[in-house]
This record gives sequence, structure tokens and C-alpha cells, in this order.
Amino acid sequence: MHAKKSKKSLALDVDGVIIDLVPKICEMNPKSGVCKNDITEYGLSTVPQLSIEAFMQSYKDIWNLQKSNWNKNIITPLDSNIPAIIDSLSANYEIYVVTASIDPRSVYKWLIKSSIILSRDHFISCKPEEKVNYNFDIYVDDYPEIAKKVAERNKIAIVHEQPWNEGFLRRNKDRNIIPAKDWKEINKILEGIALKRGAPKPNEKE
Repeated sequence: MHAKKSKKSLALDVDGVIIDLVPKICEMNPKSGVCKNDITEYGLSTVPQLSIEAFMQSYKDIWNLQKSNWNKNIITPLDSNIPAIIDSLSANYEIYVVTASIDPRSVYKWLIKSSIILSRDHFISCKPEEKVNYNFDIYVDDYPEIAKKVAERNKIAIVHEQPWNEGFLRRNKDRNIIPAKDWKEINKILEGIALKRGAPKPNEKE
């Protein structure tokens, strides 16, 4: 009998990857005049008219609105196919959701209600810079600094394209940092990695 191959570990970010609250936040701050495409650097440095305090308060307000009525889909996945895609990828990957959200309990409840993650052991809440300490094989994130640190450890970072990482991706020459415009492309990249790097197939015999 052949020894059973372990699955590669895959870490999925939440904000900017599974969900995107930035458009709603911009709508809640009309006086700033800021739209999502104006935010061309992570951390709002390119839009001083929208303060970090106002941004985070709007973020909290959206989650509070969702928590006040879980029967309504106030927050929705970036792509309606995300639950099915993640379920399909679980055949070849040990999937974790790793978030730096300020409200991880609500995020976890939302994930379960959205059929995106079931096991509590596969949900991790930590500071952004701590994500790389878990040493996953592949990361899907939108934060350039995470991508750089992942690549430095010779791991793969799939960067979900957003206005705030566009410049970073344009300058990037690291082959371990792979841009993806949407979840269809994320899925295609991960399926390709599974085939090329020997992740076990669902029908692989032990």
C-alpha cells in the first residue's frame, strides 16, 4: 500500500477576499467623496479625506447591522459561488480561514451561515502580521505585506486583485506571488497547483 499523502494547507483571508465591505463603507461616508477605486494603497494613505476612524466605525456599523438580524443577508460573499468553490477545493486542500477582523465571532457565525466553513479548528483570528507564523503552504490574501512575507518564506501567495494592491502587483517580480482577478481565477490557480505539486486527488488510493 502507498502511504497516504497529506493535503496542502490553504489559508483564506476574509476582508477583501471572501467579502468586500469597502463599497458599503464608502457609501456610508458620502461627504468624503471617496469611492473604492480611490483607495490605491493599503491603509487609506491615498484618501486622507476618509479617516481610519470613520472607516473602522462604518465597518463596525455594517457588522452590527448584520448581527441585529441574521435572517437578512446584509453581508454577502464577493462571489455567490465561493461556498461551492471552497467545498470543491477541500478535496485537495486542508482549508483554513485566517482573519484579522475586529469581530471574529461574528465573522465565524457568518461563515457558517454562508456554508463557507464548518470546523472551529479551521478558523483562526490573529493580527495581520501573525498570519505567516502559521506556515501554511498557500495563502489567498489582498494585503501586499502578507504576500511579501509569504513569498520570503518560499510559500505561495495568491493575491486577490483590489485597487489597493494594484501597484504592488504591477511591480511584483516574485514568482511565488500570483495575482487573481476573481474567484474563478483563484479556483483555476489552485486546481493547477494541486495538479503540478502533487496534492492528493479525491480518488487517490492509500
